[in-house]
Amino acid sequence: MEKVKILKNHHDFYLKELKNVLNFWYEYGYDKINGGFYTYLDQEGKVYCEDKSIWAQGRAVYIFAEAYRLIEPNKQWLEVAEATFSFMQNHAFLNQDKMYFRITKDGRPLQHRRYWFSEAFYIMAALALFQATNLDKYLLEARRIFKVISDKYLGIKEMEPKFNPKNYHLQDLSSSMIFYSIAQMLKNIDTVNKEAYEQVLKLARGNILEKHYQPKVKALLENVTKTGEIEDSPKGRLINPGHSLECAWFLLEEQNLSEEDLKKVINIALWSMDKGWDELAGGIKYFVDAFDKPLEQLEADLKLWWPHSEALIVFLKLYLTTKTDSYFEIYQKVFEFTKTHFIIDDKEWIGYLRYDNTPLSLIKGNLFKGPFHIPRMLMLNYLEIDNYLKNLDT
Repeated sequence: MEKVKILKNHHDFYLKELKNVLNFWYEYGYDKINGGFYTYLDQEGKVYCEDKSIWAQGRAVYIFAEAYRLIEPNKQWLEVAEATFSFMQNHAFLNQDKMYFRITKDGRPLQHRRYWFSEAFYIMAALALFQATNLDKYLLEARRIFKVISDKYLGIKEMEPKFNPKNYHLQDLSSSMIFYSIAQMLKNIDTVNKEAYEQVLKLARGNILEKHYQPKVKALLENVTKTGEIEDSPKGRLINPGHSLECAWFLLEEQNLSEEDLKKVINIALWSMDKGWDELAGGIKYFVDAFDKPLEQLEADLKLWWPHSEALIVFLKLYLTTKTDSYFEIYQKVFEFTKTHFIIDDKEWIGYLRYDNTPLSLIKGNLFKGPFHIPRMLMLNYLEIDNYLKNLDT
């Protein structure tokens, strides 16, 4: 009963914080003149740079549309989501198939990158709006852009390489992770094409669980060779605990996850905490070397908002799925750390802590921190607990 009481308190906490965070981003981040969202916001919510991240636009659409559909039918949330999607359609495309990474406040191009992550978040946005409105135009757009990124992920269409392909042979985890998440959403929503999505999901899941999953070092590695071997280099030994935890809960969303794969997912979550958790000061480190060798990233021992968000999602899911007390203990440990260190007011949370957990910065947003990881965690965990509590009453 003690756990039920804790979860009831968390249920109320998540809903209150979610509304605070959404209100913050609408009040301070949403550009009511040009459209879209500013994300460079200081402690008080003042804009300190007017560049707009395309990642943040797609993510914001997803969050506000999902909140409208799953939390409450707040028309303002849906209007913001639809208007931001229109802003993206009008200003975020370099050409029909390629999107920018960064634009000016009124939509003029600043920067594009070789990879397809802007497109991935655009698909998330389109799918969330399709579910919120049932308008086919959003689903058709999601299908169109998924074909673009699928061709690139599968190697049907060549991408500009970041490293010389003759001498560099590592493949990254983040591409498989994000591709898996998008394909999973499409499979669940665009059911007429379910079999096609299942085929590519199988490939992405295999890359994650057969190549990046490394039981010898008890880690999900960020970069492995194309055959799944470990390269003895800083990139080859790199662990990003946040990515690993995010992968874990994406995989837990799979309805027909095999018993063997479930064991692997649990291992990924536990290994990530074992290697990533700072036993001295608490909190999840940004980067870890699998063999405790020196890291290239000077920011490796920072504690960031988003890995803690991912940990809260995965360990709550694991506890509610398995009722294993040890998973609840980890969840509660991360919850207390996160609540204590990342919340400084009743607005948005801060995002960056030093190794000793003092704030590195009090800003509420920047190019990468926008309305996504925190409100997504708050919404998902609220809904998980809400469903659990309702089932207790029946």
